[in-house]
Amino acid sequence: TTALSSDLNNPGHLMLADDSGIAANVGGAIAFGAQRAANTMAVIAGIRGVSENATSGQFDGYLQFSTRATTGANTEKMRITSAGNVGIGTTTPNAKLDVWGSIHAFGTLSASSTAYFDSTLTMTGSAANIALGSNYLSGDGGDEGIYVDSSGNVGIGTASPVSRLQVAPAADGAPALTL
Repeated sequence: TTALSSDLNNPGHLMLADDSGIAANVGGAIAFGAQRAANTMAVIAGIRGVSENATSGQFDGYLQFSTRATTGANTEKMRITSAGNVGIGTTTPNAKLDVWGSIHAFGTLSASSTAYFDSTLTMTGSAANIALGSNYLSGDGGDEGIYVDSSGNVGIGTASPVSRLQVAPAADGAPALTL
């Protein structure tokens, strides 16, 4: 496999370039169009390779993905920076995946390191649990460590707490709560 280079004499490469000079936010683009009215073509989406800075000899670039709503112009929806960060709904992603807006995930959402939520994490379904190592914060009524019901009552070892905090006795007869 040969790495993509800027050598225009290298066969097999297609280069779409903007020759407006050394500047930030310029670069080649692919536009996707469709007929939207009689004899009228419109750009409905695009991909651009764009320079990140205006410094001579620096080749940092980002990839910009744009789409068009029913009315209006194409707007950027996703960006991949020169650092490899992907932003959806943001032009300044600060992590490998930075999403501004709602995310709907069906299946397992896992983080092997740290996951940040700047808003509400809502879990629904028959098994709405958060695994904390080999223990669980349960939302489905199972006796999996800590259970929080819709009234805010917390049960440890029970799925039906009747007070703000209820600690069930241990199965081996050990004290239910030690302070």
